[in-house]
Amino acid sequence: MINFLQSNVPHRYKESKELVSHDVHTSVYNYKYTYMLEMPRICKDDLIIMPKALCKELGGVNALGVCTKVTNNIHLYDPVTLRTYQMNADQYFKYENDCELIQFRGQEAEFMVVGVEADRDMASKMHTTFNNFEFKFAHVDLQVPSTHELKFTDCYFGNILKHGDMVLGYDIKKMNFYEELEMMSHQRSIPDVILIRKHYPDKKRRKLWKLQRMDIEKNELAPKKPKKGKDEDEIDMEEFMEQLEQDKGMRSKINLIRDEAAIKEYEQAKKQKKAKTTGMTTEGGKTQEGQDNAMIEEGYQADFDDEEDPEMIKLGELLKDMNIDEQEDAYGDEDRDINSIVRELGAMNVDKKK
Repeated sequence: MINFLQSNVPHRYKESKELVSHDVHTSVYNYKYTYMLEMPRICKDDLIIMPKALCKELGGVNALGVCTKVTNNIHLYDPVTLRTYQMNADQYFKYENDCELIQFRGQEAEFMVVGVEADRDMASKMHTTFNNFEFKFAHVDLQVPSTHELKFTDCYFGNILKHGDMVLGYDIKKMNFYEELEMMSHQRSIPDVILIRKHYPDKKRRKLWKLQRMDIEKNELAPKKPKKGKDEDEIDMEEFMEQLEQDKGMRSKINLIRDEAAIKEYEQAKKQKKAKTTGMTTEGGKTQEGQDNAMIEEGYQADFDDEEDPEMIKLGELLKDMNIDEQEDAYGDEDRDINSIVRELGAMNVDKKK
């Protein structure tokens, strides 16, 4: 366990041993070993306010930083310049008492996107920034849903934003440390909003996979789960699974297991929906599917009534000649009927039965 943590997270490690007993005749020593491993308190999406000395060591960055991920080092980016940098364990523990951490949970604010404008100049100047992500620098116009107040900011994931999307972030001007940032000489400018990720408030996703977890011993002294709603552990797990769905790099390092119970529920719901769809009847006593087939037959008859001797062409040969796979944009999707395609080509005769 110690080796695993040492290879995956920033840490500060100490080891000690204590002599418990000693057999003089056989020279057998019995030691008690104690291990202490300390990890940083910062997590993904958290904000950190750094002292001036640490900002200089990191290359002259601003005092305010956002954590993007934690590996052997702490990966941060400057929300003003969108520049990425890393902080190692020695730097963190050296200035730990001088840094102020703001957790994302409990401080997040919801915004609605009302405008997105790509920033090509920023992308060309900082081509090495966020080179591990599919990014697009953009100027984003936001609106607070409760007060309809407009705010403006820059972000690096403008490629997935459009008008009407909901996003989560920090409303900097309404936070307690805003006055402290204004007084810092090494903070060049303060953004109104720092966007963290896209949000799906009304969309419920059915997950057909699950995560394999170790058995957890419940603490009897821990607060009990509320009767209504979910406790913090369940909320944390749901947020973690949503991040897995959105982050390919994060998902590639974790084994996802098929959830057989969820798959059965999904198949049953799909069958019920299909049964309701096929069971719909019309005034003539025919099902909706039967009515559609009749309309298609009528369309075929109307198209070929004027033709005396239609040429016999097999459907597979016709599609091969059209090269419909390579010309998907020209002929539309695969659900279009063959008559509409023939009418567009204008010079082919097709037997209605084929």
